This record gives sequence, structure tokens and C-alpha cells, in this order.
Amino acid sequence: MGPESTLVTLDPVSEEPVLTLYTINYNRLEVKIYAVEPSDWTAFKQYLREYQRTDIQLTPPGRLVKDETMRLEVPTDTLTAVDIPLGDVMEGDYGQFIVIAKPPKGLFQEDRYWETVHAWVQVTQIGLDAFADHSELVVWATDLKDGSPLPEVTISADPSGLKVATAADGTARFPIPQQGAPYLVASQGEDRVILPRSTYFWGDDYWLPRPPNDQLRWYVFDDRKIYKPGEEVHVKGWLRKVGGAQDGDVGLVGNSVEEVLFNVTGPQGNELVSGRTNVNRLGGFDFVFELPENANLGYAQLYLNAVGNLSGLDGNQHYHEFQILEFRRPEFEVTARNETEGPYFAGEHAIVAVEAKYYAGGPLPNADVSWMVSTSPSNYSPPNWPEFIFGIWQPWWWYHAPLIESDGFYGPFDPYGGEVET
Repeated sequence: MGPESTLVTLDPVSEEPVLTLYTINYNRLEVKIYAVEPSDWTAFKQYLREYQRTDIQLTPPGRLVKDETMRLEVPTDTLTAVDIPLGDVMEGDYGQFIVIAKPPKGLFQEDRYWETVHAWVQVTQIGLDAFADHSELVVWATDLKDGSPLPEVTISADPSGLKVATAADGTARFPIPQQGAPYLVASQGEDRVILPRSTYFWGDDYWLPRPPNDQLRWYVFDDRKIYKPGEEVHVKGWLRKVGGAQDGDVGLVGNSVEEVLFNVTGPQGNELVSGRTNVNRLGGFDFVFELPENANLGYAQLYLNAVGNLSGLDGNQHYHEFQILEFRRPEFEVTARNETEGPYFAGEHAIVAVEAKYYAGGPLPNADVSWMVSTSPSNYSPPNWPEFIFGIWQPWWWYHAPLIESDGFYGPFDPYGGEVET
């Protein structure tokens, strides 16, 4: 097992640059190390995609600098950390490498890709962060050891060729390249570090400029939330325009929205009613519709669509939900209580009392009462003896599985093969 991310930046304070992996019951590891450049990142992602879906032996980008079988002295049945040293393949104090490690293949065993670790490893002293909006990138370069800002660090947005230098506070601000930037590279002397937009290799993710569209924001409510078939539903709402650019603000919609179309869909997906309503100068609207007498019971959906000059305006649709139910106000309430205190033992009795009274006041006399008494298995642990249990014991790791009974024995149910022997 290796790191979760395919991109690893080593600890800058380590005396020796090593990539730490974990193994159990393997006494050998086949290790290959390739020296790479930041420009190889895109080819590395392509290699990972192809590696997952082909049996053909593939070669990653870069220059092979190590190909050996490491012999491990590890205890049996124990997860053990294994360090892959990089110092002997480095030409200086910094470097970028692809490390591939896997257990040896058995005589009748094929390569198992899930046991192969692929990692792009960076040995650097530069920490790099990036923040983006719709049009600009702000990059921050710091010293990985103490977090202090690094001035005069060259930032390039490959493959656009754009290059800028960080200021005294370690930051640099520049427009996002029109063709996009899949990764950034920071350089200071011989030290270089790569910051991809994403390490997800099943797709190419770019920083891209995008137009800052304004948005419509809706505030919609109805008068009761629950309605019977045949009743009227009163709906009211307001619209506001929220600017998407840096100087964007909240304002009235003006002439952008003239009407709102509405469509009501029942719990079974059938259309109940539709219509349209005007929007006033303050962005407000309200309308009333009547539910059919034969409407299905359940949750109904109200879909709203703005109509007008909506160019460059997002959020033109809105969704609102309410319930259709048959209901009536209860006339009385019922409470129950124990007249005798537990615990109750077999052969003895328990007294339970029930009381009914009108909401308007006064008791409810001569009402029929139905009783149902049932039992269910339980368990008991003596005080201060948690290791003992009477009744059904369920292992903590079977919290998600029901208990089943077979020949008088209760045991956890195995979803993959019936009962589990315990």
C-alpha cells in the first residue's frame, strides 16, 4: 500500500528523501524509479489511464534511473513501513520522480494492478498554493520548512508559456490563460515544484477562464405547506439579481424578468395545473391555484421559470415543494403510563393505565381500548462485568447485519453466504 494521492511532496525536514510504503508478508519489492520533468505530468496521467485498462506492458514517461528488487527484513503478519530511498538517484538537492513499486509475481500469478503503487514524488523546498476565480489566478509560494513567503519565484502556467515572478509576500497574480492551465510550475534556482489543477488521472482538469454571469435568486413560500385535494394554494415570492463579477452586488431584476411560468406536478408525476403570473418592479409575484378534487396524496412539486430578457443570467428556474394530504383536526388525545414499576418477571403482573380526554376539556368516557402486548429478545450485562452477557450477543462488526435464528441459535447474517459460524 502506498499514499492515497498520486502526487507526493516529501517532508522538507527529513534527513534523507524517502517514499514510505506499507507491506505485509512480502520479503521483496520490485522498484522502478524514473526521473521526470514537470512537463511529463500530462503523459504520466495518460500512462495511469492506459495502465488500468490494458494488459500490455507500458513504460511511463521519464528516464529510468533505478530498476531493482528490494529485499525486506520484516516480521510476519505485521503491517510494516518500508522506505524507498531517492537520494542515490538525485542529481543535487531537488528532483521529480515517478516511483513504481509492486510485490514479486508468483509462478502462476498475473500482475495485480491494485497492489502496484504509482507515485509522482517531489523533492522540493517550495510550497505552492493557487486560488482562482472566473478570470484570475493568485499563486502563493512559501518555504516548506517554516512557511515564510518566497519572493522572486518564477511561476509558469504550462503549456501556455506564461511566466511571472512572485512579489515580496510570495504571491503572484495573473490572468488565467485562454487555452487553460492543467498545472503550474514554480522554479527557484534548481528547485522546481508542480501544482496540478487536479491529481485525478481519469480526466484532464484545467484552470479555465469563464464569463462571470449574473444570477437570479429566488425566495418562494406558500401559505400552509399542507393542503387537501380541492383546496386553494397561495404562493408568493421575490426575485433578485446577484452580480457575478468582482464588483457584483444584490439588486432588483428591473426589466430582465417580465413573467414567471409555473407548473404543478402531483406525487405520481402527473401535471395538476399550470399558468403564468406577472413580476412587478420590485421583483415580487404571487398567484393562486386550486388543487383537483382527485389529486393523489403525497409531495407535490411546483416548478417556476422566469421569462424575459435573460441573456447572461443564470438561475432562471426554481423548485418548490408542498404536501397534499387528507387530514382533520383530532378531537382528543390519549396518554398511557405504567402503574407499577419494572422490572417485570415471568409469572408476575404489570398494571398499565390509559387516559383519553378532549382537547376542548373534559374526559372521553366509554371509549373502546385495544391492547397489544408483544415480546422481543434482549440481553443483559452484570454491572462492572462488561465481558459477560446474557441473551443474544452481537459482535460490534456486525452492527449492520440482522440476527437470524437457526436450530435455536442466533447468529449474524452473512450477506455473501448465509449464516456465519461463531
